[in-house]
Amino acid sequence: MIQITLTYYCRKCGSANIVRNGSNKCETPQYHCHDCDAYGVLQLHPSHSPETKDRVLRAYKERPSLRGPGTGVSCASANHRPLDRRQSASPAAVAPDIGPGASE
Repeated sequence: MIQITLTYYCRKCGSANIVRNGSNKCETPQYHCHDCDAYGVLQLHPSHSPETKDRVLRAYKERPSLRGPGTGVSCASANHRPLDRRQSASPAAVAPDIGPGASE
């Protein structure tokens, strides 16, 4: 029979004088160090690799370019553009075509 003994150390002070102190909401075991009175997680979840972080940051920075800010058109200016055309047009061009025989 093979037995493996793991010894955990406090991540704050490096002491082995720690006890298990329940688990957090992610069911990760926590500890309490009696030397420095620190609480923490025994094993951290693995982090993303630097390549993955760089790829995500590049994609995040490219995202605004898909919206078209270089064209100068935004939602606000697109909504007001028809109103600007009506104001600059002649009243005859803006008036609806009522048809013959209609009185105003």
